[in-house]
Amino acid sequence: MNNLTLIIPAKNEKESLPQVLDELKGFNLKISIVLEREDEETIQSIKNYNCKIVFQHGKGYGDALITGINSTETELFCIFNADGSFNPN
Repeated sequence: MNNLTLIIPAKNEKESLPQVLDELKGFNLKISIVLEREDEETIQSIKNYNCKIVFQHGKGYGDALITGINSTETELFCIFNADGSFNPN
């Protein structure tokens, strides 16, 4: 589905986020990871994945959602957790 972006707000998810991105590899969609610039460990953990990294200017989960939604270029979007609690199927 080329017209869908998963928005994944993440903070200190260096261990779980790569596993989540591995689970999503078989899906035809765009992925935007919303992070704070200071979260260097998480950024490094996903640098080899095909996803867009969006940096939030404010703080908190709500700001991450707004930032991710505002950066979406597809017709549809879905919020997806970075901690592995969602089943992508």
